[in-house]
Amino acid sequence: MVTGKEAIRKWASELMAQPGIAVSWQPTKVEVSRTGDIGYELITYQLTVNNPKGKPVTDHGKGLTVWEKQPSGSWKVVADTFNSDLPAAGTAAH
Repeated sequence: MVTGKEAIRKWASELMAQPGIAVSWQPTKVEVSRTGDIGYELITYQLTVNNPKGKPVTDHGKGLTVWEKQPSGSWKVVADTFNSDLPAAGTAAH
């Protein structure tokens, strides 16, 4: 888990600096509360980076972003998470 602005910036910067990176995502569902002050977005994603030997490795999965409407009318992300649909490295298939 990465929390705090500086830690998130560092994680994102390191991720985006990886050779061969390609990221795409598609919203699958977007909902807003009846009061119109909070909403969420479900997504699917695909992420490709080069492994240490320079070979592209692709991950895919899903994510959830929670948005909160600000007094100015803009929306701010208050929580964001994602996880892979692939088995964890080193996990034996059953």
